[in-house]
Amino acid sequence: MKTAVSIVAALFFLILSPEVVQGEKEHVDQRLESLRGLPGVMVSDPRIDPKLVQAGLTPEVVQKDVQQRLSLAKVHLLGKEEWTAQSTRPQIVVLVFAHAANPSFFAYTIVMQFKQTVRLEGGMELPAPTWQVASIGMVGSGDLQPLRENLKGLADRFAVHWRSVNPK
Repeated sequence: MKTAVSIVAALFFLILSPEVVQGEKEHVDQRLESLRGLPGVMVSDPRIDPKLVQAGLTPEVVQKDVQQRLSLAKVHLLGKEEWTAQSTRPQIVVLVFAHAANPSFFAYTIVMQFKQTVRLEGGMELPAPTWQVASIGMVGSGDLQPLRENLKGLADRFAVHWRSVNPK
């Protein structure tokens, strides 16, 4: 338990450090620009820590939560055929990691990435994250709703960024 609390505290102070906040502004413009002009996104199959799946947070639940939030925000969700027709292959990737400090609660990390095919110098193309947010928290093993709400908040954040450069 002391280790989990120490990790959470260290991450909290890192997130609030002036250097991180100052550097954030410079990267926001680049991240937003990477979203401009794309027709929509596909929400790929989330990768969820097996401990959370066992507690009831399935990949299907996570995918549905993210899709619903994006859809509510008018972000076009690409079907598989529509996605494969896009040269950039825009997709949301969700990763949820957990550490069960004891049987009654989890420390967790959610990472949400927007990935697309990028072209490197020399013409090589590969999928790469061009936008990413993450969140950490703790949740009781019998009630994963706060984790799901945190996840929905990250999806909302993506949608706000998406809509800011794709207003139609």
